[in-house]
Amino acid sequence: MSNVINNTPASSHNIYITDLLNNFNVQSLFIPGFQLILSYGGHRINKNSNISRAYIWDLYRLGYTASGNRKEYGYFTRVPILRNSLLNDNQNLFGANKNYFPLYCGSYNDNAGNNIYKPLENFTGLTVNNVPVFSEQKYTANFSFSPLYSTSFNVQYDAEYLIYKASVIPLYPIMAVSSIPTHKTFGPCFMNSFTISVNGEGSLGDVEIQVSLSGGKSMISPSNVPPYKPFLTSNRTTMLDLDGNPLPEYNQTLNSVGLPSLPFQSFYRPINLSDCFFDASQWHSSYESFVNFVRTRKNVNFRLVNMSLSVSQNISYEFTMPGGDLLNDGSAPTYFGDKVGPRFASLASREVTGSIKIFSYVNTNIVQRNTTSLVMSFGPLFFYRMKNVDWSNPDVQISPTGGYTHEYKFVAKLEEFTTYFGAGNPIVSEFRV
Repeated sequence: MSNVINNTPASSHNIYITDLLNNFNVQSLFIPGFQLILSYGGHRINKNSNISRAYIWDLYRLGYTASGNRKEYGYFTRVPILRNSLLNDNQNLFGANKNYFPLYCGSYNDNAGNNIYKPLENFTGLTVNNVPVFSEQKYTANFSFSPLYSTSFNVQYDAEYLIYKASVIPLYPIMAVSSIPTHKTFGPCFMNSFTISVNGEGSLGDVEIQVSLSGGKSMISPSNVPPYKPFLTSNRTTMLDLDGNPLPEYNQTLNSVGLPSLPFQSFYRPINLSDCFFDASQWHSSYESFVNFVRTRKNVNFRLVNMSLSVSQNISYEFTMPGGDLLNDGSAPTYFGDKVGPRFASLASREVTGSIKIFSYVNTNIVQRNTTSLVMSFGPLFFYRMKNVDWSNPDVQISPTGGYTHEYKFVAKLEEFTTYFGAGNPIVSEFRV
């Protein structure tokens, strides 16, 4: 068993996700004029609209504002708080206004800068001294998890929702925190890549999400974040089958089975292939109408085998003298030292791609045009609507005894009225929010 320094198994610790809201409306952070110190950029023409601003963040000011104007030893420290009162926090370590949310990861790996020093060049060719490379002071992380379905209270929902927002909204600032006392995380962070996939070849596969982050180091994680156990309830909890009917073995109270609590698995299950749908034929206004459409259509000509959706963001980081005038007082700028990382982050490029593979006993084509709308659902929360996707030619595999499998790859593009997030329009990227 893997243990951390405080002799607690690594599996007993938690990863928490937060966005950089604090007491701010997140859209106001983007709007020049209200929080010009946080975001910059002119206008770029997007078809017939010119209100889409560039995505550029001042990471020093963003960290300073999001952490409530607190700084310690050159770092901006966010106070550890969790929003939901149902979390087990009897000592009130998270405070009254809570906004750190637990995420049950299969793994979490990060790098706070493992290549900071390089040899100083000199005429001998030998290493006389080493010098720090400030451009290597970036934070990166990657983790994976499965979205959960719960018939009671899904404690992971808030964290899942933040990940969903970061996949839909370009350059959305978030931060991850660990409950391991000796492990520090940094921010603000942005999503470099996001992949959600489900594979039903050979079994009813679970939905898996893989995320990679990169960002600055102007925010450091708090040190008093306790581990958190899954929420258990003494209320009546009903487990449902795939048609929404109660399962008799779960239609009971906890006390009726003679146990103080039912296990974690009794309340949760991972979202799997049976919860996933897609439609490339028509537009849908909501998840509910989409599910009703899929269930009533009952097309038996083909079955979903697997599908995936990936969001890739190329982020440019700019490094300046590690300091600044955070209080708008030019007489006394603050020097932070060489440990706070890049000053600016900008979105260089973004790409949304994916694939859908179907099984059919007849040669059925699900794509009738090169460009269509596409709706994909990996469960109720991870619901993606794209107005314009371009389809590649299918990869068709034919077996005399196994029928046909068709795999279609696509690339999404913006809608006609996509605008900057701070403009208040729900169409802010390739997706319709």
